[in-house]
Amino acid sequence: MTALKEIKSRCDEVGKCWFWNGALDGHGRPQKRHEGKTVYVRRLVRELADGKPVPRSLVVAAECGHKRCVSPECSVATTTRRKAQMAAKRGAYSSPAKAAKMAVMKRSQSWITDDLVDQIRVAPGPASRIAAETKVSLSHVKAIRRGDARRPIGTPFAGLGAR
Repeated sequence: MTALKEIKSRCDEVGKCWFWNGALDGHGRPQKRHEGKTVYVRRLVRELADGKPVPRSLVVAAECGHKRCVSPECSVATTTRRKAQMAAKRGAYSSPAKAAKMAVMKRSQSWITDDLVDQIRVAPGPASRIAAETKVSLSHVKAIRRGDARRPIGTPFAGLGAR
């Protein structure tokens, strides 16, 4: 089996992308052992597809923007600067987009559901009683009611403070 076919066999194909299911480094980049060395899979795929090594001065980026994509169709050897420009074009450095993405990720890991947050917002009575009933800390209940915590993500104007 050729190296490229072996790599493709360890991926999930979605459109033109190949999503790596193997090992990742500490930053989530695909890597594997190849000829006795640990190498980045996207760089290896680019070298195998081109038939020549990628110069050390260049990085191999995924044009699609998916961190785990190692497809030769999506990979491009480029400069670090151009890679950052591609990421900025996708909105990677956009603070509202980044903030919303982080909020969605944190909420998916939280045991406090959106329904519970809605219940806390509309519940009558003192915050201390609501905190005891819902098992949410008093300070967090107060922050939710003030609008400092768990702001709605739905619209770009959500949580701007207008009441």
